Amino acid sequence: MTPPPPAFERIERALRSTRRRLRLRTGLSALGWLIALGGAALAIAVLVGAAGASTGWARGALAALALVGLGAVSLRLLWPLRHSGRDTAVAAHLEEQLGTLHDGLLASVQFRAAWPDVSAGSPALVEGLAHQMAARLDDADLRALTPLRPARRGWFAAGGVAVAWAVLLLAAPRWVDAGLAALSPPPKNALGERETGPLVGDLIVTLHFPEHVKRKPRTIPNSTGDIEAPKGTRVEISATTLAPARAAALRFGEGQAELPLALSEGRDLKGEFVVDAPGSWRFALVDAEGETLVEGIDRRLRVEPDRPPTVTLQLPAEDVTLEDLRAVPVAYEARDDFGLSKSAIVISLAEHPEHPEEIVQPGVEGARYDGADEVDLTVIQAQPGDRLALTAVAWDNNSVDGPQKGASVTRYITVNSPHQKHYALAEKLQASIEKLLTALADRLELEWSGERLAARLSEVAGTTRVAAEALSEVVEAMAEDPLTPEEVRLALAGRLGALEKAMETEQGFADDAAPSLDALDAPTLRVGQRHNDEVIEELEQAIVLVEAMVARLALEDMAALAEELRASKERLRDLIEAYRKNPNDALKARIMRDIQRLRDRMREMQARMAKIRQKLPEEFLNLDGLKKDDVAKGLDKSKDQLAELEKMLEEGKVDEALSALDEMSKALDELSASLDQDMQDLHAETNPEMQKAISELMDQTRDLMKRQEDAARATEEAAAKQAEAQRKALEEQLGQKLAEAKDKARKLRESVEELATERMPSIAEEEMGHLGQRTQELEGALDRNQIVEALEMADRSMDHLDAMERFNRYDPQGERYRDLVQKSRKLDQALMKDLAELLDSARQQSAQALSPGEAEKLRQQQQGLAEAAKRLQQRIQQRGEQMPGLQDEPMRRIRQAEDAMRRSADQLGQRQPGQARPGQQEAMSELQALMEGLKQANRPQRADRQQGKSRQTSREKVRIPGAEEYEAPAEFRKELLDAMKQRPTDAYREQVKRYYESLIR
Repeated sequence: MTPPPPAFERIERALRSTRRRLRLRTGLSALGWLIALGGAALAIAVLVGAAGASTGWARGALAALALVGLGAVSLRLLWPLRHSGRDTAVAAHLEEQLGTLHDGLLASVQFRAAWPDVSAGSPALVEGLAHQMAARLDDADLRALTPLRPARRGWFAAGGVAVAWAVLLLAAPRWVDAGLAALSPPPKNALGERETGPLVGDLIVTLHFPEHVKRKPRTIPNSTGDIEAPKGTRVEISATTLAPARAAALRFGEGQAELPLALSEGRDLKGEFVVDAPGSWRFALVDAEGETLVEGIDRRLRVEPDRPPTVTLQLPAEDVTLEDLRAVPVAYEARDDFGLSKSAIVISLAEHPEHPEEIVQPGVEGARYDGADEVDLTVIQAQPGDRLALTAVAWDNNSVDGPQKGASVTRYITVNSPHQKHYALAEKLQASIEKLLTALADRLELEWSGERLAARLSEVAGTTRVAAEALSEVVEAMAEDPLTPEEVRLALAGRLGALEKAMETEQGFADDAAPSLDALDAPTLRVGQRHNDEVIEELEQAIVLVEAMVARLALEDMAALAEELRASKERLRDLIEAYRKNPNDALKARIMRDIQRLRDRMREMQARMAKIRQKLPEEFLNLDGLKKDDVAKGLDKSKDQLAELEKMLEEGKVDEALSALDEMSKALDELSASLDQDMQDLHAETNPEMQKAISELMDQTRDLMKRQEDAARATEEAAAKQAEAQRKALEEQLGQKLAEAKDKARKLRESVEELATERMPSIAEEEMGHLGQRTQELEGALDRNQIVEALEMADRSMDHLDAMERFNRYDPQGERYRDLVQKSRKLDQALMKDLAELLDSARQQSAQALSPGEAEKLRQQQQGLAEAAKRLQQRIQQRGEQMPGLQDEPMRRIRQAEDAMRRSADQLGQRQPGQARPGQQEAMSELQALMEGLKQANRPQRADRQQGKSRQTSREKVRIPGAEEYEAPAEFRKELLDAMKQRPTDAYREQVKRYYESLIR
């Protein structure tokens, strides 16, 4: 057999390459159409299932559509594949794409099949034709002749179906879930119950809203079951089952809490529940065969937020500075989404907002309230120098969780202090001494001979007049100065009047006798010298009085500063005591600021004392405190102690700081004593009998204070003994229990660290951070044997765990997360129980440290002090008949001291020295106040430095920008109410609170 020419082989290679290309194009096109038809069929079936069709119907629709699509794709795939298997079909395709081939390629294929039989033709011509066709095929781009572009239509269709699926997933994800659930075989849950699609139809939901919402009931026919309503809404449900049932119920949330429903005639359902928290719900039925069916799709339950009120403060529109205490107009607007129940204006000291005063406004109701009032600053006992914070607040009428509070921005009201004006006035009084001295020197140096005597006398009178006018200006200003004692002003005014009278007499003489004076008439000169001597005498007496008053004012100012320092020191002690029990950065910063304030006041006191020492004559420096420099030494010592105190606090040495503060108390006591003695020397009393009576009462009070100090020291030792017994019990007898608690705390921390590695919602990540910090603080507290602090940290850790459990309760992939949360909760609960028992044991051990005999001895000692205070009270009452100054404040102080002593005696009788300490401290404080009252009772009138009492509060309104000048914000601030409410506290949590309150006393 003759082989075909090589040209035929070249043609066959071209045909094979083209055939592969044709089959690839056909396969790609078929695949695209198959994907498009499959996706479309699935989408249609999902929509059919979501529309409520039965599961079998939905699956049948999917199967039918799948068969139709598969048949269409098969026809489109098999026919082209079968057709492209013939060489003649491939040749026809190439001739159609390449016009230069004409019919030659098809003829060459046919000749190749019959070779070497070419019928009537010539083999040479056939070979030439084949060679020509092969050459043209070699020159042609066979890939371009068979493009894959036609296959794109199938893939375009697949892309369109993909886009439709994306829209469906975004717009109606629940339809997709429902449709897929209808197509999927019904699964069974852990209880063996079968999950299905919807179980009911004709669902009717009626919402009965809480009373405070003030809405009429709302009925929703053909409801999907998705409910959004305010918390406390009662929801009535009625529906018809799709198939007969034996029983029906509602299932709520992940915990599957169940609420039975009333079922009548096997189909009609009725029931109700109350909206309490966001979540989900579904129907559960027991069908006619006894199988439990549960809907596989959650019906959502949302809580409509009840936002707190929004309050807009209109007046004051900005911070205000007042020259004195006066009424401040306030205007504001309060709004709420459901309604208001109460509104108030709240005012507090800016630095102490924890003790505010509320001025409740009348007639608050409805969703909007326009408040207007004039706030009298004396409602908070405001003092000059105070900085006050003013806020408007409102509460809504939430009858479910209780009223919520909204607050406006805070405006600050600063009341200027008169101290600086007073100090400036004292400086002017002191400066007037120089002018008086100049006038006195001019008169002493006046020569009564020579020329122009009348003119020279007139010049000297002018100098005296300038000095008198300077003093007169100060005396007039003192009438408006609340810090200057009235008797000082009156004394200066009287002396000034005598000086002015002498000057007036002299001036009348000089006007009439001017020619005689210039003529040096001897009788006239003698009269002129007499008038000059009278003015000189008045000048000398005025200078002495002014110097004495300057010294008195300075001593009073320093005494007031000293009292302020002592009061600040007591506040500082309270702050340090609080810091020792509960260290935190905010409290530490406040303590440091108070220390700095004390330094500033001491520096001010030293500066004023230095001015006195520089400008007062020697006779007024003979006061012991000033002469011996006791005041300056006391201030220097106190400042050094403050610096040491600050250093101790920075180093965390709180107990040492308290001891240093006690040393500072001694220094301040010495300082006050020195100033008091100087004041006594300057204002010696002329009634020795009255002075003796006061001294006797002061001696008795001082003795009572000393005895109370001794009793307080013994009580403190007993309390320390109990505390030491408790510490030893923890370290020795309860060491094993403490070690077990530390081990559980370690396991809790490890469980929390493992939980931190799990996937969790973003809302839970913040809680996770707080939880990790609490567990670390818990271990740290146990390492320091701080059981109360550890118990509090464990309690706070439980709060975070509860929140994290709620945040991930619906995630189907969060099972391990929830297991770790439950594990951590169990560890935390066990640890809290152990710590509570540990505290019980420690307290029992500490109670045994103080014997009944020791407690009774302390009680008798304190009771004896109370009886002594009663006797002192009777003596003060007797003396008060002759000395009205003893009737009020001293009597009140001694009564309160006696009451505090008796309360402490009762606590000591119950073997509770720690709780007796506050009463003893109160008694000591009252005795110290009594001592101060006795000191003041027999002194001259002093300036009333309690501003607002000696002078009536101004009722003049403050100039504040009007409402028309205030531009309200375009929108009120909106805050989202967190719908996830906290769960009820555990029994241990209340136990923690009780222990904490009892142990920190």
